[in-house]
Amino acid sequence: MHAHAAALHRGACERALLINAITYASVTAILKSGLDRASSAEPAKPTAPHANIRGSTYYQ
Repeated sequence: MHAHAAALHRGACERALLINAITYASVTAILKSGLDRASSAEPAKPTAPHANIRGSTYYQ
């Protein structure tokens, strides 16, 4: 396997593990759609505090 192909497969496998889709069909779909080259999802931004958020003490 060429170095470029190995890098593509590694990226597809890493993406498959990230989204817990670890089948041959999933890895193939990731390669076909180019998701192996896409950046992973951005981390969630914290929500702004407002009166509708109860907080952790509410659920104790």
